[in-house]
Amino acid sequence: MKKPPLLELSVEALIRLAKEGDSAALEELLTRFHDVIQAHAKRYGKPYGPGGTRPSDLSQLASMRVLQQFSTFKGQSEGELRGWLKRVVASQVVQTVRHATRQKRDESDAVPFDSDEARNAPTRQRSPSQVVSQQQEALQLIRSIHTELSGGQSDVVKAYYLDGHSLKDIALQMDKSEDAVASLMQRGVGALKQYFLGERVAGDGDEDAAKQSRLDNAFLAYLRRLAAETDVDPVSFAAGYSDCSPELERLLLWAGRLQALRPPEPFGTGGTED
Repeated sequence: MKKPPLLELSVEALIRLAKEGDSAALEELLTRFHDVIQAHAKRYGKPYGPGGTRPSDLSQLASMRVLQQFSTFKGQSEGELRGWLKRVVASQVVQTVRHATRQKRDESDAVPFDSDEARNAPTRQRSPSQVVSQQQEALQLIRSIHTELSGGQSDVVKAYYLDGHSLKDIALQMDKSEDAVASLMQRGVGALKQYFLGERVAGDGDEDAAKQSRLDNAFLAYLRRLAAETDVDPVSFAAGYSDCSPELERLLLWAGRLQALRPPEPFGTGGTED
């Protein structure tokens, strides 16, 4: 039996499909509730930080967060979704304020602009266009996790990078070993890298299989090092694996884009709007 077009489905039906991992249904929900997110962004939005964060930027950031954190939404009805979206935007505002506060505090500790230290210091300030470009890249990356990866790869990449779960927790939830989860994650990250950079897909020969096995083991070690130390230099780490160092270095450097999406802890739950 042919499924009805998404446009004909109720919000509740779309929520159910999105929870089952249907990325098209989640995109349709985001499209339908774009005006709701935008309205909350205009209501809460203020010019935070240098250059300001416009309501349109706040709306885009909140939309990215919806894609990242939808798996944490526990509701089933349109009313529950509206309440959750409101809290997502409000939470994004809080995060923006905190970022602006930290930035302002950093600026208050600035050295004189004509000092040797200031002249030799690298410039870190991003222009508004750079911020928007990075937001768009992140949004495209999040969507690709939903649309370009196989089921298992998508599940573990979303759980680790978008939902912020640990390798150990994902293994327990999926009833798999940490090695198996790390293997799925490594292949998922590699597939995203190939997709975005237009690289050829690895073959199925013995040499490719052996290389994949080495990368799997190295990636597992990297994830465990991250869990223990949080700050690990990917180039130095890859140098310790001479049998796959170039491939591992490229993989870990590219995975840094995903690491930037990782929240400090899983966000929010469902519930009705007050």
